[in-house]
This record gives sequence, C-alpha cells and structure tokens, in this order.
Amino acid sequence: MTQSRLENRVSQYCLLFLTAVALTMSLIYTRPVLLPFVFSIFFFAVASPAVHWLQRQARFPRWLAVATMFMAVAFVCTMLTAMILFSLEDFVRGADVYKVRIVEMSRSLLERAAGLGYELDQSTLLDKVRSLPVFSFARQVTGGLTTLFGNVFLVLIFVLFLLAGEQADKNSHPVLEEVLKKISGYLLVKFLLSAATGFGVALILLTFDIELAVLIGLLTFLLNFIPNVGSLIATLLPIPLILLEYGVGGRLFGVVILCMALQVLIGNVLEPRLMGESMDLHPVTILVFLMFWGLVWGIAGMFLAVPITAVIKIVLSRFKPTRPVAELMAGRF
Repeated sequence: MTQSRLENRVSQYCLLFLTAVALTMSLIYTRPVLLPFVFSIFFFAVASPAVHWLQRQARFPRWLAVATMFMAVAFVCTMLTAMILFSLEDFVRGADVYKVRIVEMSRSLLERAAGLGYELDQSTLLDKVRSLPVFSFARQVTGGLTTLFGNVFLVLIFVLFLLAGEQADKNSHPVLEEVLKKISGYLLVKFLLSAATGFGVALILLTFDIELAVLIGLLTFLLNFIPNVGSLIATLLPIPLILLEYGVGGRLFGVVILCMALQVLIGNVLEPRLMGESMDLHPVTILVFLMFWGLVWGIAGMFLAVPITAVIKIVLSRFKPTRPVAELMAGRF
C-alpha cells in the first residue's frame, strides 16, 4: 500500500511537471496573440471601474461611459506610442554623431594610456570601436518597437469589446471582483508614480542640458513598471549620454545623484505608502516570476510580471489544496 501511494505521488509530480512545461511552451508559441490580449485585460481592469463611476456619479448612459473611457485609453496609448517612436527616430538620426563621439573618447583614453606607459595598438582598437554593432542594433530595436506598437491597435480593439461586452448589472464572482480591484489599484498607482518619475527625470536632464531628455524620461516611465531592475536601469540610462557629451565631471555626478534621489523618494517612500501590501507578494517571488515571464514573453512579460503573478496568487488562495502555494508566494512559510 505504501509503495502504491509513493508511485501515485511520483506520477502526480511528473504529470504536474509535464503540464507546466507544456503550458510554458504554449505561452511562448501563442505569444503574438496572447500578449495583446493580456495587455487589453489589464487596460480593461483600469477602465471598467471608471466606467461604473461615470454611470453612478456622473449619470452617464452606459454607451457614453464606455465611449469616454475607450477614447481615454486610446488617447494615452496613442500619445505614448507617438512620443516613444519620435524620440527613437531622433536617436537613430543622430547615431552617426554618437559614433564619432565614441571614437573620439576612445582615442583620448588610448592617448592617456600611452602617456602612462601602456603601449596599445591604437589603429586596431579604434577600428574595432568603429565596427561596434551598437548603432545597427539601435535601428533593429527601433524596428522591433515599431512592430510592438503596431499591436496597439489590436489591444484597443480588445479593450473596446471587453468594455462593450461587460454587463452593467450582473453580479461578478468574488474572485473576479478581488482581481479587478487589486489590479486596477496597482496599475493606477504605478502609472501615476511612473509618470511622475519619468517627468522628473526628463526635467532634471533638461535642466542640465542633456540630449535626448524626453526619450530618457519616457524610458524611465516604462522601466519603472519592471520591479527592482527597472528603476536601476533607468538611473543608469543617462550616464553614457553625459559621458559622450560632457565627459566625467560635476554634471555627471549631479544628474546621477538627483535621479537616484528621485527614484528613492518615489520608489521607497511614496510607493509603499500608497500601495501598502496590495499585491501581497514576497520580493523573491517577484524576482522569480520576473525572470520567468521575461523568458516567456521577453521585455513585455517583465512589464506584466507583477499583475499576472498577483492574479495567480489570488486564484491559488481561493482553493484549499493550492492555498499553501499562495501563502508561500506571499512569504508566509
């Protein structure tokens, strides 16, 4: 009997593992369709409470409330897409200028090394610097982002159908209500704080007369949706531009210190107070799922890691057999 139970348990674990692998492969294979749909679900999670508020407080008819929120979502998506694409276009247009600056900086460093007694083959090293694929990579990234933002139209169509298809007076399932409440609150606060961070970084860079300040501000806004890693990358983004334009000096340290102070103020002071324990996820859980969703859906998956993981945790907590897993995800061992 004991042997039989052991075999059954091993079989269950093997089936669970195979199911997880199959599900992961399915997520990767269906990424072109699932990714826009998942984005649209989270936009819907934010827009749906606003639609209900317009109906109750502003006395809007259902169709007018849906149309108003759809236009608001479409406006935000269109403006962000246009600003990022135009900023990236400016960067690619000035790629040759940055390439010349990199070569000049490399030559200056090689001359200093020679003055210190280090004999290096300058011509070979400079040729390698000139052949760096950074700028062709930048063009490829721009093309990839253009394709990604081409899905914005598909996302908006999904949002429209989700809002229009929602029944105004139906009783929602308690799990669905909890998911929508937590996700909408998280995304709204995260959007406002990320927008404030991006605007602050752009203002700092404009004050110090740094090129591509708007692009860095937009990237900071987007990167702040990636937990832990995003804010660090956003803080380091202006450094190469400042080095190429002004070199090492007070301007570099001033920008870095101010950007770090802004990130600490918003990320470590304001965000915990506004969000509290709304997601109820342990930091290690967030990092693990950040890597998983980054592996499955790339950068877009990293943006969605926290809300998707929160949904999984809420669903698991509602069933007795999986409740220990939800407690583990929350860090309650």
